[in-house]
Amino acid sequence: RSCGCNAKIVYSSIQMKMHRYLLDAAHFGPREQSMIMEYFDRVCGAQNTASLEIFTQLMAGFGFPPEQAPDFFRAFDIKKDNEITSQEFILGLAAMDPNTPHGSSSAEMRCRYIFRYYDKNLDGKLDFTEFCHMVGDIQKLKNPNISAEDIHEEAVQLAKSVQLRRQILPLPHRVPHCRGHAKSSAVPALSSDFRNLR
Repeated sequence: RSCGCNAKIVYSSIQMKMHRYLLDAAHFGPREQSMIMEYFDRVCGAQNTASLEIFTQLMAGFGFPPEQAPDFFRAFDIKKDNEITSQEFILGLAAMDPNTPHGSSSAEMRCRYIFRYYDKNLDGKLDFTEFCHMVGDIQKLKNPNISAEDIHEEAVQLAKSVQLRRQILPLPHRVPHCRGHAKSSAVPALSSDFRNLR
């Protein structure tokens, strides 16, 4: 039992450190966090957490259309409990902020946000359809007029390059590559896509 408690404390400490990296990378200091917290409390009212409905209102305040809210909700929901806390909201905004560099200590956390954004069925993997959606968003940033056929072909080629097997890309296999390939063409484009959905 003692070992279990110690492991939880260590894990919590690591999580807090990673969250701090993310907030620092986005330049979210006490003032910025306080402003976001006040906005969160104002929209949520007496509730301490945001349901999807309330979260949709929160994101509308930043100019996001309602149809994008479910994807962002999934990405922000770190604890996977179907509700967003003020801390999760602040961290989510930090992950998608244009000032947050992709190749820094915050890179792995940002990759996880991006992964959850596209993992529509929440199974911890990107199936080929989800992978195509991600590739499509990346390619449309480069060429808004790209055809569905060209997106599919690009997805097939990228799937081969990351050794996509059995039509799935598990999260544990993807995240370790984020930091090492932060300067490659794929990851920064994906990062920009996630941030430019504003």
